[in-house]
Amino acid sequence: MGSRRRTVEHIGEWKLLLWADAPAEVFIEAARALAERAGPRLGERSEWQPIRLQARDRAGLLVDWLNELIFLGETRGVAVEEVADLQLTETTLQCRVRGARLREWRSPAKAATFHDLRFEPTAQGWRASVILDV
Repeated sequence: MGSRRRTVEHIGEWKLLLWADAPAEVFIEAARALAERAGPRLGERSEWQPIRLQARDRAGLLVDWLNELIFLGETRGVAVEEVADLQLTETTLQCRVRGARLREWRSPAKAATFHDLRFEPTAQGWRASVILDV
């Protein structure tokens, strides 16, 4: 099946629908979706940055993950496009990330929410959906 995504926009929100063969790939696909709308690139790469998150379940980790990536974009001007050494359990995520330096963070995403949050196995792999405030 591989990884894929779809976005649905509505006034005040952006729904991100993600499909992947493995749970870790859902997180990578979410990062790619956010990076696509981050803003114009400067043409240089950021340094590798460690990320460690803990939540009550994988769905909560997905919300925290997206919020961490939004934070990196807003505060450091980085669109995370690369994820390395990703280690994922039911309640923890650890990895290193880097990406493109931005001229300006222009993502419409302000924060990931728990509203209508899903992260579940399917016959074809894994499916997740998360709503972001815009």
